[in-house]
Amino acid sequence: MARSRYRSRAAFLCSALLPGLLAAIHLAGLVLFLNPELPLTAGGLTRASLRFAVPLSLVSLLLHLLIPPLRRAACKLLSLPWTLTAVFAAAATGAATNASRFAFYLPPGVNERLLRAALWLGLAALIGFYTALLHSLHRRRYGQRSRALYALLVLLSIYAVVERRHAAALLPVTLPPVARLTPAPPPQIVVVSLPGGGLELLLPLAEQGQALFLKSILETGAVAALEAPTPFRTAPAWGSLITGKLPFQHGVLSWHRQHADAFAPGGELRLLPWGFRDSLWRATMGTSRALQSGDLAALPVWRVLPRLDLRTALVGVPLASPLPPEVRWVVPAERLAATPLAADVPTSPPELSALVDLFRIVPAELTPEVRAALGPGPLAEALAGDLWRRDLARRLLVDRPELDLLWVHLPGLARAVEETYGGFAGALLEGRRNNRQRAAARELVAYGAELDRILASLWEAIPRGDRLLLLVSPSGAEGPNRRERFRAAISQRPPLGGRLGGRGALVLYGAGGRDRSEPLNARGVDLVPTLYYLYGVPVPRDLDGRVLIELFPPAFLAARPLAFVPTYETLPPPSGR
Repeated sequence: MARSRYRSRAAFLCSALLPGLLAAIHLAGLVLFLNPELPLTAGGLTRASLRFAVPLSLVSLLLHLLIPPLRRAACKLLSLPWTLTAVFAAAATGAATNASRFAFYLPPGVNERLLRAALWLGLAALIGFYTALLHSLHRRRYGQRSRALYALLVLLSIYAVVERRHAAALLPVTLPPVARLTPAPPPQIVVVSLPGGGLELLLPLAEQGQALFLKSILETGAVAALEAPTPFRTAPAWGSLITGKLPFQHGVLSWHRQHADAFAPGGELRLLPWGFRDSLWRATMGTSRALQSGDLAALPVWRVLPRLDLRTALVGVPLASPLPPEVRWVVPAERLAATPLAADVPTSPPELSALVDLFRIVPAELTPEVRAALGPGPLAEALAGDLWRRDLARRLLVDRPELDLLWVHLPGLARAVEETYGGFAGALLEGRRNNRQRAAARELVAYGAELDRILASLWEAIPRGDRLLLLVSPSGAEGPNRRERFRAAISQRPPLGGRLGGRGALVLYGAGGRDRSEPLNARGVDLVPTLYYLYGVPVPRDLDGRVLIELFPPAFLAARPLAFVPTYETLPPPSGR
């Protein structure tokens, strides 16, 4: 009796814990697929699997304890074939789902092999299901051949993951050296990055009659709609915008890097599996850190231009901290944060810190009319931050007229979109008469009017006659998602907020726009090669974008012939800052 009881408990533990261990191995393999820069070693895979096995085995154990039929079957090892089959199916589904959702972010070879692994795991799930079904229908006991079959399926499923991941290892790329070039007399360009400023928002704002400058540049400038990556993620979109390369080349897949010492000493993850939140990772595997400029695997455009003897300045631009050594005038985005620690973030040169403090604007300093128009929410604070950046940018243009590129980042519109775009779309685009939606629409229109004055002020401050204003947004604005609309329907309160997503925009003003009835379709990676073309330097061939020649009139194209160079990644840095 005691021996039978011991065997029953041992069978139960085996049935409950083995599926969790197998699921942990496949989860670790999936993480390695999504982060091909991590080395695949037996020790790393084992350590990561054991780390995942603890919570997954506990979940499996609880399910076996709480579900009576499963508990009774587990005592006789009858549930193990079904749970192993479920793990095969879950692993196949996870691999296929991540391969489809992150196709834009993974190297083509890695994505292809991840799909192949999903197919092999799906085949293992079918074989396991068919075998378990036959034994259940005919009430047959699992003999040695059946047990050997499941053991073989387990080993082959692990082999499929390991072998495909090994074959997907990235090969180092050797770039040819290039010499420094001296461009022709360049134009002076001010780039204004405006998250959330897609054409679906900018065009309606311009038609409200309170954004005359914005309406003028949209009508007379060259306009393009930027295709958004799917699924949309702000960090990869920004990385592609500033490097001209796809995410798997520039390496920016999230605003945070997750520590992954279990996989490799000092290892970090760029991408987590879909549905795997950062908080869950920190609870199971470790901590994370904020992304820094040194994490870029490709040079951003503001680091390349100084190597071509073009002077650049940055105001509030993400991924500009630590300070890029090639850029002389930098105010990092962290320095403009409204926190007590913001003063500890250095600027370049250090003397700029005094100007940062001098030009700071708080919401209380806005006029009563503006504060009333923006409403009681956070839009006043967002506008104050944008005005802070505008004043710093204008001062740089005055003090440094020799600047060739000034890039200023205005994040206030993104905050306004998150707070009011749902109401704006409901009241002005869908014709709803809800008072709360109308109030949100008025607030966003008022913010658009203030943003219009900011853009006009920057344009007027450009000292050179050969000047260009480039308005760019890596993403547009979208209304509330299904979950938010469902909550709104239950509470009977219309959703007022929005989110970043959808198509972005690129507006070029000052070069003479083409007569196009519809905006040009483009991508975020097209900005950098177009900037190189505007400065009259050859376009590197290692970029994933193209020059948007459709934006320019024939006379402009004739004066600037298109030329190419292999790469700028191997350019030597300038001798001094």
